Amino acid sequence: MKRFLSLSLIGSVLWLTNCKKQDEVAPVGCDGLASRASAVSSAAQGYAATFTKTNCDAYRAALTAYIQAGEQCPGTSTTDLANAKAALAALKCQ
Repeated sequence: MKRFLSLSLIGSVLWLTNCKKQDEVAPVGCDGLASRASAVSSAAQGYAATFTKTNCDAYRAALTAYIQAGEQCPGTSTTDLANAKAALAALKCQ
């Protein structure tokens, strides 16, 4: 009986300590970062093709969404964020 209890205890300890560490979940902002970067590119192309207030507003919205998502994602390039912020600051929609 002691042997059974000892083996059960050892088995339980091994089972409980043998759990794999779960992968870390990406921060919320990282999920849509690539699609937001693509949206910035598309909006910039649209605005460059036709300088209208509507296209400018779309470009501004895409930049803002990208910056907000990028600030929530630790892996975002600081250079990319700085460039997006500079583009947003320079953008004058009229």
